Amino acid sequence: MEHTATTSDIIFNVVVQIINLAIFFGVFIKFFGAKISSALQEREDMLKKLEDADLLYQQKIEEVEQHRREILADVQVQKQHVLDYAQQLAHQKEQEIITAAQSKAERIVASAEEKSVGMEKELAQEYESSVKQ
Repeated sequence: MEHTATTSDIIFNVVVQIINLAIFFGVFIKFFGAKISSALQEREDMLKKLEDADLLYQQKIEEVEQHRREILADVQVQKQHVLDYAQQLAHQKEQEIITAAQSKAERIVASAEEKSVGMEKELAQEYESSVKQ
């Protein structure tokens, strides 16, 4: 018992397979098409949100970096002001110390001059008294 396939049998089988495939796709799309379509749309929306979030993240990083640079610039300015103020204070203290030292030196010199004048008078009196004797 040999089975021979005629051309009409082959064409009939191909047509039946095409119809079966069309029915399968029709049922598949009817029951699962909306779910698959919505899932694909949700995925596409999520990818878009992720791209937007990535752009926002990059913008935030740039803003923070700019803010950091501004803060560092402000800190540098404040540092320079503090250094300038410290130098002014140091110069004032230096002048006060020099003035105090000069004043003390003048008092010491004046005291020494008074003592030397007093000693000179004493010596002169002693000389006079020893010459008189």
